[in-house]
Amino acid sequence: MSNIGRKQNVQEHTFSTSDITVSPAVDNGSIANIIDGNTATECRLSTSGAERGFYTFNLGTRKRIDRIKFKHGNNDKWRIELSNTKGNFIIDKEVTFSDNFTNETFSIKLQTPFQYIRISTVAEEDATGTLNKPRLFEFQLFTYEMYDF
Repeated sequence: MSNIGRKQNVQEHTFSTSDITVSPAVDNGSIANIIDGNTATECRLSTSGAERGFYTFNLGTRKRIDRIKFKHGNNDKWRIELSNTKGNFIIDKEVTFSDNFTNETFSIKLQTPFQYIRISTVAEEDATGTLNKPRLFEFQLFTYEMYDF
């Protein structure tokens, strides 16, 4: 299809709780807290030791992703991965937050359409020796959409 008479627009993708899976299970809060618009509610995973915690989002169809924005807890280093099969994820990038409990935006460098995006982190020990499990407070994703004019 020709792009003559078509424009590209970036817009926020809307998720429902059925579009989101986590691994391992939720330890505190709920999956709904990730998309409720309230940056004070959390979804913490029940990881142990250096186990990686995963939040996977299904876009329903393949879409070109512009950027994501999310607020985390105490885990500064996160991995952003993409897939079309909910398996064989490709690492787009590893990101480091500037501070704890911040809401930051990260652009997606792979510019081909994907159906799944997964963000993950490993539990980190704080200065007191407490193991901080992966916590996500809010997640937003922005895709390129084509429309006729």
